[in-house]
Amino acid sequence: MKIKDGYWVATAEEIAEHGCIIVEDNGLILGNTHSEGGIYFFIPEDEDGKMLIRAGEIEGGEYITSRYTDNLHMEKVKEFNSYTVDSGYIVREDYVNIKGLPIYDLRNTDKVLVFNRRISIINHCATKKFINELVELDKSSKEEYNNRTK
Repeated sequence: MKIKDGYWVATAEEIAEHGCIIVEDNGLILGNTHSEGGIYFFIPEDEDGKMLIRAGEIEGGEYITSRYTDNLHMEKVKEFNSYTVDSGYIVREDYVNIKGLPIYDLRNTDKVLVFNRRISIINHCATKKFINELVELDKSSKEEYNNRTK
């Protein structure tokens, strides 16, 4: 990895050697909080995806919305994300019974996340309060998108 214009950049091979989880769509992130060092995430720097740039840090308990939700309901995403009343840390056991909830478990690892697109991150406070609504919105957004493209 190297620094370019103030950002860490790396080849896809370097990221793979370090250890990563590739996130294709939506899901709940489990892992370090920001105060514990967080979880770095990378997105493609260019069209071919050979170079990745560290875009930021996510923390355990945050939720990644689907690309369909991002495209169709960004105002709703912003509305959810405005909720910031802390109700405690999320643990996997809180969510194992939510149907259709992908979980990316990065506890006890130094792996990084790789996203194939720009992402919307729902803060951990809003995630804990609205997780069922977020999962349902992602599901309905995908259906809405598929109906529009038929």
